[in-house]
Amino acid sequence: MDRLTKRGIDKAFNDIMICLITFLAGTIVQLKDKALPNVA
Repeated sequence: MDRLTKRGIDKAFNDIMICLITFLAGTIVQLKDKALPNVA
């Protein structure tokens, strides 16, 4: 039972981290596009 719970927590943690990294990457790209519109 503990192993199953720990695996579930690890999976949820990984999913949250992936979502957070994706969100941050998207935000950074948008900020770069707004700050430097001529670079692209």
